Amino acid sequence: MTTEVDEGQPWEFNFYSKDFQLKNPDRGTRLKEEYNLLMRWMKGIQKSLEKEWRIAFNSKKKDAPFWEERSQTFKSIYENVFSEWESKWESITKKSFLQGSSLAHETFVNSKVIRDFKNDSRLLNKLTLLDRPFTDPKVIDSLLLDTLGFLRYALDGAEEKTTKVLKITKQTLLDDERLNQDIAKGLIEKNTWEAAKKNLQDDFEKALKESGIIDGKFIEINGRNYRLDSYAETLARTRIREAQTAGVQRYAETSGQDLVRVSDHSTLTEKCEKFEGKIFSISGKSTKYPKLEMWTPFHPNCLHVITVYIDVVSIFGYDPYEGARDKVNALSDERRKELREEVEWKERERKSPPKFVPDRSKVSITQPKINYLLTDPGKSRLYTQELGFSTGNPGILEDSIRSSLDKEVTKVLVTENGIKYIIDTPIPNPNNDNRVMTVVWQKDSKSSLPKFVTARPAKKNKEEKK
Repeated sequence: MTTEVDEGQPWEFNFYSKDFQLKNPDRGTRLKEEYNLLMRWMKGIQKSLEKEWRIAFNSKKKDAPFWEERSQTFKSIYENVFSEWESKWESITKKSFLQGSSLAHETFVNSKVIRDFKNDSRLLNKLTLLDRPFTDPKVIDSLLLDTLGFLRYALDGAEEKTTKVLKITKQTLLDDERLNQDIAKGLIEKNTWEAAKKNLQDDFEKALKESGIIDGKFIEINGRNYRLDSYAETLARTRIREAQTAGVQRYAETSGQDLVRVSDHSTLTEKCEKFEGKIFSISGKSTKYPKLEMWTPFHPNCLHVITVYIDVVSIFGYDPYEGARDKVNALSDERRKELREEVEWKERERKSPPKFVPDRSKVSITQPKINYLLTDPGKSRLYTQELGFSTGNPGILEDSIRSSLDKEVTKVLVTENGIKYIIDTPIPNPNNDNRVMTVVWQKDSKSSLPKFVTARPAKKNKEEKK
């Protein structure tokens, strides 16, 4: 059984904490489209590289023009990658930066302190009230050049590695030809020939394994090998998050903010734990909060978000809300306890997934959900025509879906909204169709009962497709 953690998406830039959740008004629709287009294109490039590699690897040609052509083909692909990113990444960076300043603006203008005291001179002397989020061309240019620099370094390394391995492949073919010639001339005895052939093959396979290209991993960073498409995804996610954070940083500087707050995902990542959920001073001049030593992302693919934080005491020298906070704090402490229990529950389920769906005898399947499967244009064909269920007797479909609870859980998916328990199994149906269905059940919280989410045909793995 496997477990997964929901990693979120790079175009999502919302703030989560134990106290509240803040949805960014900039939903990043265009950013999502541009990111997905670039990543799909990179997957195509990865396939092209692997195709060219197979052509070279399986070739028996020994002439110099063939190998020069192979080398030039790889070089052209790498240059094409750089050109494509150079033409697309500025737009992605700009949209990412705008998302960051939009989140900061949303946090700022909707703060209770700003709403209650926006005309107070004591506040206006310390903060600048901005009308809207913004972009900064200089920062965007700097981020663009930085990203392209990382990409150029990776591509140059890939080209160097490819050239090296092509030479190894070509030389092995030449050495093999010389062995065959010596055998034909009777210069090598049988036993010696077998040993020579084995040594040649061993050396060749060792060189390929060390290169990493044999697994489609053309990129090498700090001694580790990566596929070009997976490296591009990591680079893109990290640089998008950096641009988003830069938007928050510039908004804080422009509005006169010195305090920021880090989101809280109840992470178990050691590098993030010391920052998570805490408030920091950008300048380090605060006597109440520590200096921020590092902006997000704290590591590649990091999900943590930073946004501005307004401390009313820092502005007025006292708490104008004092006295009204006692009840709120008590509730907050209780809520924190509940959330911590939820986090611990999720972590237990992630580390030691249950054999069956918890509380399976008490699961809930709502009638609207069953009706949706039987009548929705995108679902009804599967359930009514292919599996044979009827809108006139929805209870048969409900019983069929419920029968999956007798099967063991295939996979556990931990998400922000709860835990999904996934079961891959055929379900009884009037047409006796034995296809495997993926049935998803979910517990929203530790104390809630599981509920039915959806059922769909299971995805075929690579072996089944063959």
